[in-house]
Amino acid sequence: MIREFVTGVRLLLRGFSVWRTRPGLMALGLVPAVIALVLLIAAILPLVLGMGSITAWATPFADGWVEPWRSLFRTAVGFVIVAAAVFLASAVFTALTLTIGDPFYQRIWHAVDIGPAPRVPAVAPEVLHALRQGDAGMLAASLRNDLQAPALHLRPDLARVLERGESSGALAGLVSGSGPTLAFLAADEESAIDLQVTLSAAGLVALHVHGPVGGARVL
Repeated sequence: MIREFVTGVRLLLRGFSVWRTRPGLMALGLVPAVIALVLLIAAILPLVLGMGSITAWATPFADGWVEPWRSLFRTAVGFVIVAAAVFLASAVFTALTLTIGDPFYQRIWHAVDIGPAPRVPAVAPEVLHALRQGDAGMLAASLRNDLQAPALHLRPDLARVLERGESSGALAGLVSGSGPTLAFLAADEESAIDLQVTLSAAGLVALHVHGPVGGARVL
């Protein structure tokens, strides 16, 4: 839970860095919210302006009441109606914004995805140190995937598979990319085979692979 929270904070800070470096693009993301807000205000405003007529129509039994009780009662009824309308608008706001914003968000995603990297990619020093030492335990402590938290939110069943793998001898497990493929790090080949057998027995498709491998090459 704490690890997922930290990952979420890291993603939030990364989003703020995009806002700082590309304010025009991020401002585009506000357009759907502004449109949704204008539409909801346009729907509520006539209700507020015509509240006198609406409350009079809704409370004909109060026509014979003496003042100020009639006005106070109808004002209270109007307040309840407006409060209910505002509550409904706030509940609809997010869904309406997402519906309007889909093409805007697709454009933002596309621009960020194909845009230049905000910084030169770098490998964490602890990962390099673990690889140099050939220490699987140290490498397991350094593994992380920033997309894991949102992937597990969308696919909670993957979290159960991660727990099964780690409780069955894996040193660490993580979501590969954005899922649904998972990767587990084992201490040695024998442990990897045992883990494969355990996961396969649970009805999962499991493969075991091992190094050394050539890795990526720049052509």
